[in-house]
Amino acid sequence: MLKIFNAGFFCLTLMLVHSVFADSLTDLGEVYTAESVPGKTETAPSAFHGLLGAGLFNFEKIIGDNNRKTAVLPIIIMTYQDWAYWSIGGGGVWLLQSEDRRLKLGVGLKVHRGYTEEDDTVYAGMNTRKRSLDGSVNALWKTDIVNSSLHYYHDIGKASNGDSATLKFSHAYELSQGLKLIPSVGAEWFSANEIDYYYGVTPAESTSLRPVYIGQTTVNYSAGLNTTYLADRTWLLMGGVHYARLGNGITDSPLVSRSNTLLVYFGTTWIF
Repeated sequence: MLKIFNAGFFCLTLMLVHSVFADSLTDLGEVYTAESVPGKTETAPSAFHGLLGAGLFNFEKIIGDNNRKTAVLPIIIMTYQDWAYWSIGGGGVWLLQSEDRRLKLGVGLKVHRGYTEEDDTVYAGMNTRKRSLDGSVNALWKTDIVNSSLHYYHDIGKASNGDSATLKFSHAYELSQGLKLIPSVGAEWFSANEIDYYYGVTPAESTSLRPVYIGQTTVNYSAGLNTTYLADRTWLLMGGVHYARLGNGITDSPLVSRSNTLLVYFGTTWIF
């Protein structure tokens, strides 16, 4: 007997080439959270359940060269009694749920990756941008027509003292038994503090090829097409594409070499 549980996000945030890639993966996690991922029924009410596996991720850098990169990375998602979720990148809890569990409100934590000048030649001579921790307030509303999620993040680690927010809409189409197609669209807002910290260039860091840049508030727009296939009671296949159009606050930075990014992925996971 199979049940549905709400997923957290992929555990990849700590090992990514750049934060925009991390944001794309977080977007995927939010879609899977809204649409739910199948898992085993547990008789023990306190049992953990989730997904454990690996995926092949092909993506474009927006910092430095424009070459596509491919990496094999782990996928770890764990939940507890449909009210708490966790991965290496962070997690959260649903504090309030409607009786039918269609409306949920909660809080969470997410790791925000930084960088050093050794990460890419474009950062040479720049100060380290520290890794930080974002606290979030999250809302999820599921209807028969569309699932909507809203997340507000604040840098509680005090690296940038920045804020961001995401709004996502998705819907799962069941094409056949075990096979789902999940299109999604969304927008992500970033405060000037966050953009300035991660994409800005101070006077001391400026060169003839890297002028001073003060970050501005911006909005990224995204669209994705994800799919899951329940091969049997213990194995789930997932894959898809995710496109993000970067806002002017990011693309105007002399560190950034492109205005959009495309992520393609495929993975296989064991249901526990």
